[in-house]
Amino acid sequence: MNKLQILLAEDNPALQNVIRFNLLSVGMEVQTASRGDDALKLFNNFNFDCLICDHQMPGMAGIDLIRTIRQGNHNPNIPAILCTSRVLDLDHDYLKNELRVAAALGKPFSVRQIVSTVLQATRPSPEPVPV
Repeated sequence: MNKLQILLAEDNPALQNVIRFNLLSVGMEVQTASRGDDALKLFNNFNFDCLICDHQMPGMAGIDLIRTIRQGNHNPNIPAILCTSRVLDLDHDYLKNELRVAAALGKPFSVRQIVSTVLQATRPSPEPVPV
């Protein structure tokens, strides 16, 4: 089985390192960006299985990053996880229905929560059973 390829866009270096370390520890490959615009460049040059991004980043906000990806031609259906300290301020219907965000995690979140959310978001959909 191939390792999951994760793009992590987080501008807080300490949090970026903690998330990266824990994803690596369960066998995932992780590329990081500290700015939203840099994350978009990485995204367009590699094939990732999941995007984890901060809501508020320099260069491009997380919601704008996800919106840009959804409107593009390169892997527009990638599972996206949004991390934010303002989870109560977000329009969750918009995130779920329009941007197809797999999860919006409120900071602080546990390491176990981010790993399980990535695993759940990247789990293949079950094949329909023929009738």
